[in-house]
Amino acid sequence: MVEKYRESAVIIVYRCIWGLIELFIGGYLHVVHLTQKGYVMGAFAYTLLTMYVVKHRKVFTSLVIGVIAASFKIFNILIFGVPIFSRSIVNPALAIVAEASSVTLVAYIITRVAKLKAAN
Repeated sequence: MVEKYRESAVIIVYRCIWGLIELFIGGYLHVVHLTQKGYVMGAFAYTLLTMYVVKHRKVFTSLVIGVIAASFKIFNILIFGVPIFSRSIVNPALAIVAEASSVTLVAYIITRVAKLKAAN
């Protein structure tokens, strides 16, 4: 029972860290109009998700973390005063989900290949 809550707490911590990084650093990079902000934020995202998958060995939970982290972009409305359908909210939110999906897909393929090699 405690293990279930511990796992949920770990997921919440990872998604909150990623969401807050996207919210503040990503929002700031949009405000200052940095042209390569996708590379900077993508590096944060892939690093955080890969750390989670490697440490906890849970493949599909990384997708859940991404979807929840994308929802943090809504707070840019309150902090930076941008409209809800602004490209500084919609584009990063879609990128977050795409990053989480790609990490999940790669991790799934790697685990499948490892299981097949272990079976042989």
